[in-house]
Amino acid sequence: MAYTPDPTDSSQPVSGVKASTAAAEFRALKQYIAALAGLTPITAIPALTVEELNGGQLAGLRNRVINGGCQVTQRTTPTLSSTPQYGVVDRYLMSVSGTGVSGTIQQVSAGEFTASGLGIGTVGSWTSGAPQIEQRIEARNTYDLNSKTVTISGKVYHSLGSTRNCRVQLNRPTTTADTFSAQTVIGTSSTFSCPDSTATSFSFTLSLGASDATLGLAIQVYDNANSTVSSKIFALAELQLEIGSVPTAFEQRPFGLELALCQRYYYRMAATLGGARIFGVGSALTTSISQFYTQFPVEMRVIPTTFEQSGNAADYEVYWGSGPTACTGAPTNYSTGTWGASYRFATGATLVNNAAIFAQAKTTSSFLAWSAEL
Repeated sequence: MAYTPDPTDSSQPVSGVKASTAAAEFRALKQYIAALAGLTPITAIPALTVEELNGGQLAGLRNRVINGGCQVTQRTTPTLSSTPQYGVVDRYLMSVSGTGVSGTIQQVSAGEFTASGLGIGTVGSWTSGAPQIEQRIEARNTYDLNSKTVTISGKVYHSLGSTRNCRVQLNRPTTTADTFSAQTVIGTSSTFSCPDSTATSFSFTLSLGASDATLGLAIQVYDNANSTVSSKIFALAELQLEIGSVPTAFEQRPFGLELALCQRYYYRMAATLGGARIFGVGSALTTSISQFYTQFPVEMRVIPTTFEQSGNAADYEVYWGSGPTACTGAPTNYSTGTWGASYRFATGATLVNNAAIFAQAKTTSSFLAWSAEL
């Protein structure tokens, strides 16, 4: 294709060139360049407003799901049960109905999870039960979705032995913002077929009402029928909820950003292999009690309601002028805020009042954690 400029361009001032003429020349030039490069020419560019760029499906941070790539894993691996509980992969709850439920909730590796190779799921056993995976999204991150069309997408992988029919369901808290103990269904997808031992992509689009997203949202992905299995996998990956009616490619976010987003809900300090982990700095209140303070890396959603530790005094010690001193009891929480927490270690009566002291791990099983989960 030959590029032919408008013959009037050289004789007219720029201010006199019609917008329609300039646009036509620009399109012709693009086609000409594309032809030279052997590319398919772009014949039209849809009009985009700033609002569409910043708030629509072309925007960054469009995925309302946190840890959609399932890379952040702060917790230890819990035992699978019929009660929804948070697992090793941050921000996801999992449960299986039925009887004889056993196994673990874990990070699952599958090459077909192309975003990170990782998902959230179980290697479990159950009788006449159905697995379910859920993510809850707090109201501050959903309020603007009221009266909008949204699309939920992701991938399901399983090894249950036969093709399963799965569903996606979107719920909201029934009465109180961010309280998901009682949920009201907003919409449920049709069943989608998931063959055995392969990752199946799914999407579900629905329009939200004027107040559907005011109190928060919960996404549930589950097997629509009961099964009886032994040591089988059911996993979810690349979960995404975004504005719009078309499922876009899964949004990749830096790991550090995803970790910080997760730490708003749960923060865990764990011992590292090959060296001691200092949890916090404090002082001796008495000859046998020390108090310490840890500042959280990000402000937590609310004041944490749960303090976690290994439960074994032998995992902890204090370090001061006379060197390390073993603890005689597990750590206890003293006071907690959204930005940090103070806690106490008990030792034998060997400390000096007001001495500066470090709280630290004695074994690799040692950890301290605070939860402000939904």
